[in-house]
Amino acid sequence: MEKYAKKLQDIINEQDFCFETEETKTVEKALGVLKMYEDANIPAEACVEYRKFEDELIRDGMSLQHVLDLLKAEREGRLKVRPESLGQRCGQCHHFLREPMKASGICEVRKNKHYPRAGTPLYCCQSKKACLDFDERGERPIRYQEA
Repeated sequence: MEKYAKKLQDIINEQDFCFETEETKTVEKALGVLKMYEDANIPAEACVEYRKFEDELIRDGMSLQHVLDLLKAEREGRLKVRPESLGQRCGQCHHFLREPMKASGICEVRKNKHYPRAGTPLYCCQSKKACLDFDERGERPIRYQEA
């Protein structure tokens, strides 16, 4: 990473600039800030990305400490981040057989695991999040249970 603070200081010293007292203080202050950034060895792109991250946190009403707490909890195994379902819900799946005039139905693929209904088709609601066997219905028509 190229250092500009030293070069800028040399240019100011070599040239015959006529600065007022206030201007000199401002230039020296700016040079000091630039030198601190360069000494920290942080690329400008990283600062821009951090600013975007910080703006996103503020927009969402979160603090940096909250994000750090979440990362710590995930590292310790107290938190699991699940993949997004991307709008996949029962009722939008080809395996879902809707009850006539209702938003509920049964799934052709998933079965009940527990007694007394073990092995029978799983009864689910249209708003339930989709399972791993989700098959997008797409343009196919809604299917209904036979009466």
